[in-house]
Amino acid sequence: MPRAEFFETFKAFLVELDPGLDLSELAPDTHLWEKGYLDSFAMLSVVAFIEDETGREVALNPDTLPDFFTVDRIYAAYVEPNEVAR
Repeated sequence: MPRAEFFETFKAFLVELDPGLDLSELAPDTHLWEKGYLDSFAMLSVVAFIEDETGREVALNPDTLPDFFTVDRIYAAYVEPNEVAR
């Protein structure tokens, strides 16, 4: 999936999680935690979303948390490698 398409898909996913969410400040490099787009409860849904989109399991450990700071980082860590493997 191209980066721009993933960004749009991720935005739609965030709206599903919280229909009242204001995405006007969301950009691919926006810090999702600092801006309140993600929290610890939403994180579980994000992992499931990524696994559904890529068809691969997301292995979590303390070192992987920064991968979830921005949409760009999520794409680079989990979606892009999946595209290369195809």
